[in-house]
Amino acid sequence: MIDTITVSPSLTPYASLDELLKNEDTNYVFSARNTHHSQSGQDKSRAWGQDTSKSVRFGFDEDKKINRVEGNLPKLLDAARGNLKPSNGIQIKTQAEFDAGVSALLFELIKLCGNVSCSDLPISRIDLVLNLHLNPREVLPLMRHARHPMVRRETETYRNDGSSWKSNLVNPFENLNTVRFSGTKTVITLYDKVRQLLSKQGKTWPDETICVRVEVQLKGKAHIAKAFGQPEANYITLDEVNFENCYHVFRSILCQFDHVGKLPLFKPNLVNLLATHELYPECWGIYGGMSPLEWYRTTSKVTDKTFKEMRRQVRRAVMELKQFNWHEILHPTQLPDLVDIDHKGRETFIPSPWGWGR
Repeated sequence: MIDTITVSPSLTPYASLDELLKNEDTNYVFSARNTHHSQSGQDKSRAWGQDTSKSVRFGFDEDKKINRVEGNLPKLLDAARGNLKPSNGIQIKTQAEFDAGVSALLFELIKLCGNVSCSDLPISRIDLVLNLHLNPREVLPLMRHARHPMVRRETETYRNDGSSWKSNLVNPFENLNTVRFSGTKTVITLYDKVRQLLSKQGKTWPDETICVRVEVQLKGKAHIAKAFGQPEANYITLDEVNFENCYHVFRSILCQFDHVGKLPLFKPNLVNLLATHELYPECWGIYGGMSPLEWYRTTSKVTDKTFKEMRRQVRRAVMELKQFNWHEILHPTQLPDLVDIDHKGRETFIPSPWGWGR
């Protein structure tokens, strides 16, 4: 459930920073550099380090204390098990795996700083992640129409081959790999994990995959506390999160995509015409290779305000016509169907593993 997590403690390492920078401990690599601040006219030293498995990174403040720790729980879990390659499907999907990953992170800190507990670790970033059993060729093109109340910026889309969505493909979105909603403190990313993994390895990927990886990244201590039901708190610590409440936060945020009305009576108007054609990119040839919305903007020469209102109505109609509903995919008391992915990009279907029995 948790992928990357960053905590912001104030911890004194067992050895001085100068000693750590000698890199005599083969379990870690530490570095430092001086930077000049033009406004203050002073030179400041910045130091950081990481364990040799590259699962945990450390940052130091001006007092040479550890003030930032970033860990990847799936990698930590694999390292703790002695696995050199990913073996947990690149996701944490049980409370036992969650506990083992957190224990591995804590163990790295204890080796550096002595007695440390989860209550000493305020969370400043947390990535909530699951590999959902969904068809990326259907979900990704659809989600580019979605809007989220926690994100004001324009939705970002990325392809596998780097070509523009205006290219002369029969379906301009057949290679769409990533849809990202990038807010200041909330970032939601949906992508085809198999294609991403294999493209990094320079390998070809299958035409059909069964998994959409969904990542919800929360940043800022107070923002995270509010998302976890503590709006008055300045932060929450690592001992206050578990697999279940992480899933409920993940679900709550994704279900906010569903704030649209029920399917309306279909009327022969421009909004519904554009929305219908947005769902069938193979028809975009009649628009000169443009999306229907861009065709509308180009040919009608409307103002930005008018276009944004039309886009809002079309996006809503698309989501209503398709009837894609996160409430139906993410059950409140049971995990959805998942997909494990190994280091070779092979997918394994995992029927809804377990629930909370209420």
